[in-house]
Order: sequence, then structure tokens, then C-alpha cells
Amino acid sequence: MSTNAVDGGVLDGAPPVLGGPDVSTEAEDKLEADPSFEIPDLSDVAPGVRVTVLREVLLEAVYFDTADLRLARNGPITLRYRRDRSPGSTDEGTWTLKLPEDATGTEALVRQELTWPGSPDSLLPGALRGASGGVPPQAAALVRATTRRAPLQPVARLTTQRRRLELRDRQERPLAEIDDDLVSIAEPTQERFRQIEVEWTGEASPKLRKAVLARLDRAGARPGPATPKVFRALGLDGGTKADVEVPRLDRHSTMRDVVAASIAGATRTLIERDPGVRLGGDIEHVHKARVATRRLRSDLRTFQPLLDAGWVRQMRVDLRLPANALGEVRDADVLMAELRAQIASLEGPDAAEAARLVARLASERDEANVRLIEVLDGEPYALLLDRLVAAAANPPMADPAAGGLPASSTLPGLVARPWKRLRRWVAGLGTDPADDALHEVRKRAKQLRYASEAAAPVRGGPAVKLAGAAENLQEVLGEFHDAVVSAGWLRAHAGTEGVSTALVAGRLVEREERRRAEQRSAWPKAWKRLKSKKHRGWLKSLPKAAA
Repeated sequence: MSTNAVDGGVLDGAPPVLGGPDVSTEAEDKLEADPSFEIPDLSDVAPGVRVTVLREVLLEAVYFDTADLRLARNGPITLRYRRDRSPGSTDEGTWTLKLPEDATGTEALVRQELTWPGSPDSLLPGALRGASGGVPPQAAALVRATTRRAPLQPVARLTTQRRRLELRDRQERPLAEIDDDLVSIAEPTQERFRQIEVEWTGEASPKLRKAVLARLDRAGARPGPATPKVFRALGLDGGTKADVEVPRLDRHSTMRDVVAASIAGATRTLIERDPGVRLGGDIEHVHKARVATRRLRSDLRTFQPLLDAGWVRQMRVDLRLPANALGEVRDADVLMAELRAQIASLEGPDAAEAARLVARLASERDEANVRLIEVLDGEPYALLLDRLVAAAANPPMADPAAGGLPASSTLPGLVARPWKRLRRWVAGLGTDPADDALHEVRKRAKQLRYASEAAAPVRGGPAVKLAGAAENLQEVLGEFHDAVVSAGWLRAHAGTEGVSTALVAGRLVEREERRRAEQRSAWPKAWKRLKSKKHRGWLKSLPKAAA
């Protein structure tokens, strides 16, 4: 199905698959300070703000990662077990996983934070030399695309003496917590340092944040690196190198650069979107991951003349399983969005009966999601990601000469191949092509689009325009295919919920058939635009050196 029917957002009725963790968004500023630093009086920092001194705590934390620090180097991601060891405390501790969050336009470090009840066994003496220390299975699953087949193990132990202040407004709503931390690294090195953290709630205004940070600055606190404390313990203050780096392309790039960018871009997307796919909620994670698998399979076909044939064949086969599993869930999301849009115009009994169809589809989506998680948890998928990470760093070119070919002169011939496949197919359609034949046009247009987009950073405007025209045809036929699939699903389920529901399903089928007819009429115009010579004049035959 196409992706046109869904713009993003949260899928109602799609709870997280894993269950267990509490999820929140953390926004904080990190500052550094000398041992003599004292938090200034903040009682008048803004009108109506009240300052409360909270209980001082002694926190002991063990951080977990792979031996080569994959979590720290990618994200960054942190996984820790921490508990309050203050005298008289009965705290059994908490496991906390912090994942990167989308940028918010502020300088604060923003991350998604998930927590699970802890086990004190993880902080027994010598934990850094032990095994995984009881990492919650849900936490391990959420970072599996990053760790892949490498086991989690304790990598650092920190003790923090924390003095705390809380800022509240007139309605007693929390605005911020200011933590003055004296941190002692116990393992793997021994060091002490001072850090001030200001953790903001959603109620804190930018104006308040600016005023508080200015007051702290005048008192002697200075901006620190927006990185976790454990980075200092692990010697990563100077920055980290991720497992997958996407090369920047320009007109001077080689074909090795272009292939590396394609593999790296898709691999990075699969790894970064994996936690969101598992947690559920935002359907865009599934959408982006599915596109990554499809784009990579398409690019591998485009670049096949330059790549090791056996490797390409195996990768395309191995990508098929996750692509299909993601596709099942994504197709249900698209169909769900379409049905809800159609049902929104129904009233009274018809709306109630239509809700039965949505419930049936939601159940099918849940079942598909279970199958997807099984694929993501499987050893073959972890092995696939490992192989893709390796190929992103060192693309398996057919020979060194192929990798050194100038992309600017080689890409036009490579992009011409999917164009010719598409042109030949359309030429053989006849005056009234079958639905499946038009769906094949869409798939071939999509490969042309992906190939053109891969060439765009090197070839510029002409490739961008060809990609846009191919995308337009793809979208028209995507709407057509969505209508075909939606009508088929409604017919298949019309009689499963009773006569009244069948009547409503019949009304919805009529609407989908009208949409199908509209898009069938529209696709020749989109094809005429795509085949214009002005869009494909930059294409040429494949150079002999790349044949």
C-alpha cells in the first residue's frame, strides 16, 4: 500500500507491545562548576516562582553497555541501574534507559526516559566484573538494534552526592529541579567532578529557563558538555564515533561513496527507529523503517552492476523478511487511517457499525505487530544489521576499479536502467491495464525515484526533477492501489460482523471504488509528465567500465 494516506501521529488503540516501563521525556541543561560553587538564591528569579529545598541523596549507579560501548557511541544511549544509598533509605532502585529524542530547537539535552523497578543485586561489590546483572528484558530489547549480537555488561560505577532544589509556580506545579552533584567515579577509573543539572518540566517557559541559567552563570557555573556523566568515566568527553556514518556526497564523489551513503542511510534508519517500532504509539517509526528496507533493496538493484553479485543477492533476500513484516503493520496503519477518514462522515447507527470494522482491523494490526517484533528479536535480523554496518563502512564493490568510478559520469547510466524497465512495461500495458499491472507501474516508478534520489546529491537539479516526477506517478498509483486494497478488505470482512455492518461496508466500498476510478483516470497524465525529455535528458548509457 502507499504511504500517502497517513501523515503521522499516534495510532489510537495501539498500545506499546513491550509493556512495563514508565515513559517520560527528559529535557535538561548540564553545567560544570568548581568545588567552591554555591547555588545562588533563586527565590526572585521570576514572578511567582517558589524554591523548595529537597532531601539530599547519595546515589550509586552501575551503567551497562557492550564491551565496545555501542550504546554510548550511538545516540547517545544510556542504560543504568541506580538506587539511593542514603542512610535509612529503603530504595530498591530503578533501571533507566535514556534514548535520543528529536531536536526541540533549544540547547537543552532532550531524551526519552524509560524506567523499570530495579534489583539491588546489580550493585553488589564487583558488579563491573560480573555478567549482565539482571537487565530487564524489555530494556535489552529496546537497544537490540544497537547492540545486535554483542552482550550487555557493566562498564562503569558512579556515586553521586546530590543536593537538590525544586522550583514551583503559584499553582504548586513543578517547573524545574536543580541538582548540585558531586560525582565520584569508582570504576573503571577513579576521579571526582562537580556537575549542575537543571531538569525542566513542560510547564517551564523559555523565559524562566533563560533567567535561571543566567543566575547560575553569574554564580560561577559554566556550560558543560550535553553528555551523560558516564561519558566522563568512559573517557568519551571528546566525542564519539557512531557505528554508522553517512558520507556527505557532492559532484566529486565516487561510486563507492554513493553506495556507502545508500547502505549507511538505510542502516542508520533501521537502528534509530527500532525502539519506536517496539514501543508503538507513533506510526511513523514503522513507516520510516519500512521505507528504509524498500529503498535499500531498490538501491542494491540499481547499483548491482558495480557490487559483488553474491552479496547483493543475499542482502536482497535477507531484507525481504523485515520488509514484509514492517509492511504488514504499515499497510494496516494506512488502511486504518483511510477507514477512519471515511467513517468520520457517518452518523448514528452507521458510525457504530463501522466501528466494528475498525476494531477488527485493529486486531489484525496487533497480530501483525506481534509477528514484526518476533522478526526484530530474531538472530537473523541481528546478523543482517551486523552485515549492513560492516558494508556501510566498506561497501562490497565488484572490484576496486568499480568503487573508484566518478559518480557524476556513472550515475546517469545506472539511473537509466530503471527508467528503461518502467518505459518498456508501460509500453506493453494496452488501453485497459489490469489493477496488478498498474501496481507494477508504481513499483517500477518507485525504483526510478529512489535511483534518482540517490543521484541527486551528485547530479543536482536534473536528478531532483526526475525523482519528483517519478514520485508523482508513484503517489497517484499509490492512491489507486490503496483504494483497491481497502475495497478488497471491506468486501472480505463485510459479512463477519452482521447484516448492519455489511450494509455500512457496502457504502464504504462504493466510496473506495470511486477513489479507484479517479486515480485510474489520473495516472496517464502523471506518466506523460514523467516521460518528458526535459526530466530525463541527463540520462545516458552505462559506461563500459561499469557494465
